[in-house]
Amino acid sequence: MKVRFVAEKIETREEFQRAYEMGYDYFQGYFFSKPSIINSKEIVSLNSNILKIIQELKMPEPNYTVIGNIVQSDLGLTYKIFKLANSTYLGTKNKINSIPQALAHLGLKELYRWSSIIMLKDLQNIENAELIKLSLIRGKLMELLASELGDKTSSSEFFFTGMFSSIDILLNKSMEQVLHGLSLPDHVKLALLGQDNKQRRLLDFIIDFEK
Repeated sequence: MKVRFVAEKIETREEFQRAYEMGYDYFQGYFFSKPSIINSKEIVSLNSNILKIIQELKMPEPNYTVIGNIVQSDLGLTYKIFKLANSTYLGTKNKINSIPQALAHLGLKELYRWSSIIMLKDLQNIENAELIKLSLIRGKLMELLASELGDKTSSSEFFFTGMFSSIDILLNKSMEQVLHGLSLPDHVKLALLGQDNKQRRLLDFIIDFEK
């Protein structure tokens, strides 16, 4: 079995680059929670089909037929949605074997969460694996804390604030550029742009805790 090495306490871009050139496989440190840009050898991009699904889900009345057609045009998404719809996580009892059935079983909220996580994980490569993991942990932690603090109705907004908190680094773009192409709730966008609101305050608290 191949031994993989972790570079810890990465504080600056230079330390990250040096550790990467030395052959480290995973990276940890304060650098990954700072709003700076990683210059990767291959700039990743968002899955256009996932973006279409997210945009349709944010419509006042999402069209399941439109979403189903998008999913069926993408073999990878078809496989992933069947895998989720038939998982024990959702308590599925009878086998689901059609896209319309899978969409109805998941529901709008779970579809939105699933598509957002897929979009983020599709960006993963050896350089940013730890940052992807950190983003997902932030999202879940913010959602749980919001619920514990009595804000259950908008807990999904906290989830997306945490999950997309490093999307600018992952895409090698400014946050303004990234958000222009993403259909997210206004409170989430404002928080990600650094404006003061309850989502931003909780995100800052978690980032301070990570240090």
